[in-house]
Amino acid sequence: MPKISVIIPAYNSSDFIERTINSVLRQTFSDWELLVINDCSTDNTAEKIKSFCQKDPRIKYLETEKNSGGSATPKNIGIKNAQGEYVAFLDHDDEWLPEKLEKQLAVFENSNIPNLGIVFCGAKLIDENKKNFAVVNYKNKKSVFPDMLIRNPIFSNSSVLLKKEIINIIGERDAKIKYSEDYDMWLRIAKEGYAFFCVEEPLFKYYFHKNNFTKYVNLAEKVDNMEYIFDKNKDVYIKYKYLHIGYFRLGVMYFLAGSPQKSRNNFLNSIKAKKTFFPSYVGYIISFTGWIGVKIINLLIFFYRIIKGKKYF
Repeated sequence: MPKISVIIPAYNSSDFIERTINSVLRQTFSDWELLVINDCSTDNTAEKIKSFCQKDPRIKYLETEKNSGGSATPKNIGIKNAQGEYVAFLDHDDEWLPEKLEKQLAVFENSNIPNLGIVFCGAKLIDENKKNFAVVNYKNKKSVFPDMLIRNPIFSNSSVLLKKEIINIIGERDAKIKYSEDYDMWLRIAKEGYAFFCVEEPLFKYYFHKNNFTKYVNLAEKVDNMEYIFDKNKDVYIKYKYLHIGYFRLGVMYFLAGSPQKSRNNFLNSIKAKKTFFPSYVGYIISFTGWIGVKIINLLIFFYRIIKGKKYF
C-alpha cells in the first residue's frame, strides 16, 4: 500500500495538467499513488491524464458520471479510492515543489505534537506572466480556534497533507458547497480536536490565470456558501463567543455582493450577539451608503491586510 494518496480533481485543465502531474513525479518522496479525477472535461484533459497512466502505474485515472460544478465531488471520489495512510490534495493548475511531501511527512513522523491531524505549508503566488509576485506564509499557533472562525487558515487545498483516518471519522466533503468546501472540512476536523501545523516555507506554486475556478463563482454565491458553512458550525461560534464575528463577516460580504438588506440584517444580528462590538455599528451605517460604502470597505480591508502583512490574501 502507498504511504500517501495524492488527489487531483481536473476539469478542462489541458493547459496545465501536465505541469501539475509532473510536479508529483518530481517529488523526493516516492511512495505515493496519484488519483486524477476528470470532472467531465470538454477538452483533451482525459487524453493527457491517460498518457501519464500508461507510463507510471502509480497514476490512476477516474472520472465523474456528470460534471459536478465544483471540486467536492471529484475529491470525494478520490478519497473513496485512496489506499494511502495519508491524503494530499493538489489543484489541477498548481505545482508542488520537489520536497513538499517529504517535509510534511517528516512533521507527522518526527514531531511530538499531540493529536496532529493536518500539516499545511506556504505558497509562492505566480501571476499570468509566470512571475512570482508574492509569498503566502503562516506562523504556527498552538490552537486552531478561535482564529479559524475569522478566516480560513489554509490558503489552498494544494498545501494540505492529512491522515486518511480523519476523513473516515469526520466524513467526506460537502458537495452542496461550491466555494470554500475546504474551509467547511477544516472546521469539522478542528471540531474533533485535531491539531494543525504549518511548515513555514512555500512548498508549492499557486497560479493566477483567466481560468481560475473562483473567478466563475459570483460573489452572491460565495456569500450563500459562507452563510451555509456558518449555519452548519454555529455551535462552535457560540462556544467560543464569536457569534458576532460570524454575523459581521456575512454583513460585509452581503454588502459587497450588492445585498444591503441582508447586510443590515447580519450587522443587527452581530450587534445583538455582542452590543459592544463597535465595527458592526459602523457596518450597519455604511450599508446605507451604496457604492461609496463599497469603496470605503474595500479600502479598509486593503489597509488591514497591509498592517497584518497579508496584502495578497
